[in-house]
Amino acid sequence: MLRAYAEGMPQEDGSVLTTRFISTLGSSGTTDTGTWYASRDIDLTCMGDGIESIEYSLSGPNASRVGGQNATGQAIVRFDALYNGETGENESLPENNGTATSYVVTYDGQAADERAFNRTLYAEFPTDDALDAAEALSQQMSEIGLSEPTWEEAVQQAEAYIALHRLLEKRSADLLASTTLTMTAHLQGGGVQSHAYSISLREDFDSILDEWLDSQVEPTAAINCYRDGPDHTDDYAAAQERLQYIYSQPPNLFVLTELEQK
Repeated sequence: MLRAYAEGMPQEDGSVLTTRFISTLGSSGTTDTGTWYASRDIDLTCMGDGIESIEYSLSGPNASRVGGQNATGQAIVRFDALYNGETGENESLPENNGTATSYVVTYDGQAADERAFNRTLYAEFPTDDALDAAEALSQQMSEIGLSEPTWEEAVQQAEAYIALHRLLEKRSADLLASTTLTMTAHLQGGGVQSHAYSISLREDFDSILDEWLDSQVEPTAAINCYRDGPDHTDDYAAAQERLQYIYSQPPNLFVLTELEQK
């Protein structure tokens, strides 16, 4: 039997504000084809009894079976798997047992799979005027006072960088909000059992995200301003510690709602 996946704080409508599933934005940037990408870590460990293997799958209007480069410029959501180990010269990467929209892992092999692969939810989407402007401003600000920026310049740099990050958070989150995650357990005695969950944004998504990102401006500016300042080593260290603490306390931004149970 596959136990219900979603963990977190139950909401009045029966959904769950998840505390362990989808992270805030991880890596992001542009691809060779000019589209933006953004990935989020996910925790897909499931618990149950008498389970042989578990298949995880994505569905929805943006779920894409295409892995690798997106030549069409369309918005897509898919799984990605980054191998955590090392390979020798001319040695191919190990099989990750999946495609862009699904993968299978044995029940007893979940921990080993987690060690071997960093599995993420990967969103790819075309640029727009707001993203282009934010990227240009961030680049412009990063070139001001490259060696020793003033405090005002360092704040402007941090604000421009975080403004771009904010847009990428929201663009990629909007794509995930139209996606369904299904976990199908293949039972040892035969048969299957599934749980399907819609992914949506929490009601106060924008304000919660904005508050978290805004808290990063001052320590980020301090790091930029004091990085090479011998008279501010304590300020620099304190800013690093503050920023690491903020990163370690990401907000819960997504809601999982069970759609069906088989």
